[in-house]
Amino acid sequence: MTVQRRWLCLTLVLVMAFSTLLAGSALAEDFEIKDGVLIKYNGTDTAPVIPSSVTAINAQAFSQNTTVTNIVIPDTVTSIGNNAFEYCTSLKYVTLSDKLKELPDSAFKGCANLIIVQGKQQALKGVTIYYPVSANVTSMGTGVFDGCPKVVVDCFKGSAVETYAINNNIKYNSIDPIIYSIKAGAAQYVLTYSSTAAGSVTIPLTIDPEIAATNELAWSSNNVAVAKVSSAGAVTATGVGVCKVVVASKDINEVTVSVPVVVLDATKGFQKREDGNTYHCTGSSYSTGWYSENGKWYYFNDLGIMQTGWVSVNGSWYYLNADGVMQTGWLEDKANNTWYYLSASGAMTTGWLELNNTWFYFDKTTGAMYADGTYTIDGKQYTFDKKGAWIPGGGSTVGWKKEGNDWYFYVNGALYSGWVKSGNSWYYMDKTTYKMVADEFIYDAGHYYYLAPSGAMVTGWKQFGSTWYFFDGSGAMVTGWVKSGSSWYYMDEYGVMVANDWVYDGGYVYYMLSSGAMATGWRYLDGDWYYFLSSGAMATGWLKDGGTWYYLYADGSMAANTTRNIDGVFYTFNGSGAWVE
Repeated sequence: MTVQRRWLCLTLVLVMAFSTLLAGSALAEDFEIKDGVLIKYNGTDTAPVIPSSVTAINAQAFSQNTTVTNIVIPDTVTSIGNNAFEYCTSLKYVTLSDKLKELPDSAFKGCANLIIVQGKQQALKGVTIYYPVSANVTSMGTGVFDGCPKVVVDCFKGSAVETYAINNNIKYNSIDPIIYSIKAGAAQYVLTYSSTAAGSVTIPLTIDPEIAATNELAWSSNNVAVAKVSSAGAVTATGVGVCKVVVASKDINEVTVSVPVVVLDATKGFQKREDGNTYHCTGSSYSTGWYSENGKWYYFNDLGIMQTGWVSVNGSWYYLNADGVMQTGWLEDKANNTWYYLSASGAMTTGWLELNNTWFYFDKTTGAMYADGTYTIDGKQYTFDKKGAWIPGGGSTVGWKKEGNDWYFYVNGALYSGWVKSGNSWYYMDKTTYKMVADEFIYDAGHYYYLAPSGAMVTGWKQFGSTWYFFDGSGAMVTGWVKSGSSWYYMDEYGVMVANDWVYDGGYVYYMLSSGAMATGWRYLDGDWYYFLSSGAMATGWLKDGGTWYYLYADGSMAANTTRNIDGVFYTFNGSGAWVE
């Protein structure tokens, strides 16, 4: 079907008329606007230009205005109130925002001279200009065009606007919607392929107008040996390589979108593809985020592409060399004659850092080390040698200082309070006394921490008498579930490890052994047998284990040496709990 058969032409006279009417000179003071809502128009201009700051038009905002002949509702406007333009008796032409989803009750009631209601101009190469009301209008109120005997509505065929016009005897011009804009859901797609499994994906699209049928799309692959695509946009890998899937409008050749598809060999680890990027496969999937292999860390973005150079992850900067390997320790930028220091986690250091009893300072924004000069840091001056080492002097104290039996920490020549990292450990300086806290619990920012007798923050398991606690990698005391080694443990609301006791959590019942480890499988407790699933949850009801059926009461205990009525049927269980058929 040709474009000419699908599009309804407007006369040149009408196009010229609208071009003339679009000009307006309304004054800003003519509009009452509050928080983006046009409350009232008080002007007398025939074609007032609604300010772009307006996002909504209030009910009756233009009601009974007798001078306005032309209204263009800008795309910033997403809603119109009831009776917004009622009895605008001179109003002839209305152009609607593409962002509107509803024309409300009596919006144009009594506009006796209203001639045309249309959408925004759509002009494509070789296609007649047309102004259909946006297909985004999916809801029509009652009496929208009551008392508008001359009105003709330009709309898409099959749209809510057309249906309303038909049902209410409103004159209308309608066309079959033609796709004039296509956007793919992502910039690139990555699939995996092996002789036994081929990855697939359906590429989501955003088309304009939305009402256009998907069968107006033509899908193709420029290399079917790598991936094929169905008429519905389902892409299936057929080999390893890089291809492009092209989506085109069947009606307008100029409207296309090309989506790269990278197909990886699912049986290989690191692999460089024809697009010049390196990827990594883990079985049937590909890596994203951090990945570790042979003690080396790599980072892959959301498209699976291995990153090199500086990369920001969760607010911290990391550096990955040309092979993608995350760096730690000292890093030199020879081009800028700058040094950086990357912690054991790879994160770029900022601020003060102590290494082997020498202090260094790294810019808080760039991470660049200060060296060979005097710098102002937090209002005080510090001098650093060519290798970046701080040269003490000028009365500025940085670092640890012991006074009597107490330790203090200085930064910028002043006593420091709160957390401080020294070497590989974290310490806490009391916020009132500034003394280093040792052999003591503290409560900070909603968590409990324990500082060892040396002052170093504790992580992992810690025993006090017969009581065990667990502190996560940040030092925060854990409550709830903890996995340590291959076992799960439960810490009560006070952080104490539960042992030889039942736990009720999330609607399930668990049992913690004398070691604190969560029980699984059969357990003989308090004179009865119980069964705990691999998740640790206590089983109830029928249970099949090793080919034998058992029944567990509501309290989890196993039925044995008994005959029971279960759901209206009598069942017999022997001394070992097995159902006797």
